[in-house]
Amino acid sequence: ELKDKFIKLLKDFGINKDKEKIDDSVLKTLSSLRPYKEENEEK
Repeated sequence: ELKDKFIKLLKDFGINKDKEKIDDSVLKTLSSLRPYKEENEEK
């Protein structure tokens, strides 16, 4: 799932926050990226 990939990416950058705190910001980020992502996948 995209969220899991995002959390893994954060861990790769050494940003280890607990998952509960991450969820809000991740979901906000993903919801803002989703239209852009879908746009690119159509091409």
